Amino acid sequence: PAQLPEILAAELAGLRAAEALGAWCEAQKARWAQVLAMQCEAPEVVVAEVSRCSPKEADRLVDRAATLDAVPGFAEALSEGRVAAGHVDALSRGLASLDNADQRARLVDEAQRLEQAAALMTPDDFCQTGPA
Repeated sequence: PAQLPEILAAELAGLRAAEALGAWCEAQKARWAQVLAMQCEAPEVVVAEVSRCSPKEADRLVDRAATLDAVPGFAEALSEGRVAAGHVDALSRGLASLDNADQRARLVDEAQRLEQAAALMTPDDFCQTGPA
């Protein structure tokens, strides 16, 4: 942001680095949740217990993992910090809101365009204009 004093440059760089690290961590958690989903019947229960999170948060992580499996470009973008977990969650909701497999396949086909758009906006803005 140009209006902030230059003295804050290091702080802003630190915040950006922390956000990128957080996105990478979210991508890793989703990757392991996907492995759990292939190994057990109720991965959300295991995720909630291991992560010490609420069942709702565990469900969200398992849904995020399934979305990243279906749309690998978003997995890479999350891992590299180009998008946030909120972008993936918006895409998950968009996929879930579609009526049939053909509609979902068309949305997945648009993944690269959606990923590029998501990288330029907040998760809330992406949710309003993006996948759904």
